[in-house]
Amino acid sequence: TLDISQSVGSESEQKPVPAFWILFNSPHDVTIEFKDEKGATRNRFTFKNINNKVDFSSLTHSLKVLKKQNQNVGTAFIAPRSHTAYEDVVQIIDYLKKENINDVGISPI
Repeated sequence: TLDISQSVGSESEQKPVPAFWILFNSPHDVTIEFKDEKGATRNRFTFKNINNKVDFSSLTHSLKVLKKQNQNVGTAFIAPRSHTAYEDVVQIIDYLKKENINDVGISPI
């Protein structure tokens, strides 16, 4: 099952939490960032597409490494673009859940 909840309140009321950010840069290029509790970017990895497909092998490997370094972090945000394939977002959510990253937000397009 997929638990879904709507954020409540304005952005100014919410405090940043340590989180993984998955950003779609072009149709199949992806950047992963780890941001600390102050919102500062601590790690960043960018993956170019392979044959016009997301490089899920490199992406999941890097997420695994980041998760191992930040075991207590259970939050991730996905920032798709208008051209991002729905299947790519779902595949990332599935992988995040496998890594016990259960609080997953999707940024509006």
